[in-house]
Amino acid sequence: MKRLLMLVVVLSLVVMPGLIAAQGDEFVCNLDEADCELLENTLTAMAGVQTVNADTFDFGFTLETGSTTDSINFVGAGPLDFSGVEGVELDFTLDEFTTETDNFPLESGATALRIVDGMTYTFDGETWTSYTSDTVGLTELYSPANLLALAVGASDAVAWERGEDIEVDGRALYVYTADIQFGDILALEEFTDLLDSQLESGEIPEAEGVPIEMIGLVLGVLGTQLNEGTSRITFHISPEDNLIYGTVVDIDVAIDFAELLGAFGGGDAGELPRLATDFDLTMTLSGYGEAVQIEAPEDAVEGDPISLAEALVGGLTSGMDVGGGGVDFGGGSDFDPGAVEAELVPGEEATGVLTVENDSQFYRFTASQGDVITITMYALNEDSDLDTYLRLLDAEGNRLAENDDAEDNPQLGFFDSEIKSFEIPADGDYFVEATWLFTSPDGEYGLVLAFEE
Repeated sequence: MKRLLMLVVVLSLVVMPGLIAAQGDEFVCNLDEADCELLENTLTAMAGVQTVNADTFDFGFTLETGSTTDSINFVGAGPLDFSGVEGVELDFTLDEFTTETDNFPLESGATALRIVDGMTYTFDGETWTSYTSDTVGLTELYSPANLLALAVGASDAVAWERGEDIEVDGRALYVYTADIQFGDILALEEFTDLLDSQLESGEIPEAEGVPIEMIGLVLGVLGTQLNEGTSRITFHISPEDNLIYGTVVDIDVAIDFAELLGAFGGGDAGELPRLATDFDLTMTLSGYGEAVQIEAPEDAVEGDPISLAEALVGGLTSGMDVGGGGVDFGGGSDFDPGAVEAELVPGEEATGVLTVENDSQFYRFTASQGDVITITMYALNEDSDLDTYLRLLDAEGNRLAENDDAEDNPQLGFFDSEIKSFEIPADGDYFVEATWLFTSPDGEYGLVLAFEE
């Protein structure tokens, strides 16, 4: 379950930079021929740009996952260097830097921001702090060249509009807006080819062991939801030198996991949280090609890593916790100690069959305080769609541990479950509930209890 949530998040993040790398050879443009030619010439001119100065850089990013909100907003100015090996580098003096976060370690009040060699640095007026980060998709969007490459490369999924011309600092600028259907991008041949290559190479570790049919289903439902949002990029382009002097980005999309995971045919997924992202960026640019040297600050204090994917999944999974026991989307959990299927014998496989009518089964075993146990549940038929789910309960029916996907055991399948290395808190009887989650409950399973020495 958690791995599937992580996969959806990662697939969402790789769409933009992935399509930039895989952009098609043909630019499909719905504007006049002269406008289409100007956009193509600008793409060529911007591809050779390495440095530029951001006269204004107004950035806002908000994540809403259930009841959790994370946001980062800053306003600043300074040079950008697009030639870095690890992506965009920048050195900004900040007029404003605010965060509202449960999952990001950044704090409000920074007066300077640098990104160098894939590291993020903030300065609070006295101390530089360094952060590792996985937000590659966002840093790619700092580049107006990459933004234009995205809109051109995804041309089958883009509708262009010519706006009214403007004049800034005596320079005439043409205004073009790309309205992007990100859901359609997921169906582009360039993107599916890129995804196939990344899956084969292991570049998306969250997809390891996930059935390819499930990935296709995730992309199909995800694409429909993305198309319901807003994804718009506006460019201010000089017809004299074919350079971009202003960019406005407005991306506001949401993912409904109840609908997404309900598509697998499971039980009531209605309590799953909704993920919403709002990304806004406004840049005004000048000083193309000027010499820029951006270096990492000396004596920076190491901060906690910034993981966008973990923050998203953390917000989602925390949104599913109810009383410490999770949300029941599949079978279970009416605990009845008198309805025990059998005693679990350590080291011996117990087998059972789950059906729609009998979707939850209990087993009992006895253990002593300090015992360390591992409980494993798996589908016995390799062709089964059974998504196993394990719960460990005490004699009063209180949940002590549970597991959906055994991510740390490569010998098990994607849908198999394992409660690993759990230490027994007190002498007595304990109960194991063998049930299911999301997919069809029909299937035969195996269940093994092991005491660790």
